[in-house]
Amino acid sequence: TKVLYRGGEEPVRFDDAYGLAVYRGLAKSCPTADAKTAKKFFDEHPEVFTAPPSARLARVMLPVSHNVDGVSSMAWLMQRASEIAQQKLGFEKVVERAAQIYKLETQGDLGWVNIDGDAAIMRALAGARSGEMIGPVQDGDFAYLFLLGEKRDARRFKWNEVEASAPNKQMMYCREQANKEVTEKLFKKYGVAIDDVAVKGLFNVPAVRSISASSVPKASK
Repeated sequence: TKVLYRGGEEPVRFDDAYGLAVYRGLAKSCPTADAKTAKKFFDEHPEVFTAPPSARLARVMLPVSHNVDGVSSMAWLMQRASEIAQQKLGFEKVVERAAQIYKLETQGDLGWVNIDGDAAIMRALAGARSGEMIGPVQDGDFAYLFLLGEKRDARRFKWNEVEASAPNKQMMYCREQANKEVTEKLFKKYGVAIDDVAVKGLFNVPAVRSISASSVPKASK
């Protein structure tokens, strides 16, 4: 097995057969799934076969270290958001300008995006309505401005839609649960505790502001 490092370093080998053997001794085994057990798993675990809520999302993304037209990226996005809210400027014009500045990531329409998870931005997007603009907000080294288009609610799949993939889903779920149980067991045994407050402090994200849908042009589909 090779592990690759960034920065041009040469890959090094990592073979931990002993660690794998120890893990297998601690973790419960996952039996091979078949059509019969997969159907039972489907009935008992609807959360595994539920598509999360999603939305057609447009985004402007700029490094916070950049200056745009003489001001910081966050200040520039704040100005543009205000102009969009006053209908003095279209979101697509901000996208066009951002694309001239930062070309390493997609600017504008991202297509349909799942909006689940505990991140502050995802929570804000999940709570917003179609047509609302979210931000500007800084997350790490980047500043973002989002425009929410059409939204879709979470949806439970039907059995005929997932019948072919259900056995694999069952195996993946079993392994994830086994890994979780091993982690909890070892944390308890060795008195390990994670300081959630300190961890969240490393990713301190300002409150995400939302501009009323009534003042923002609708995103194109």
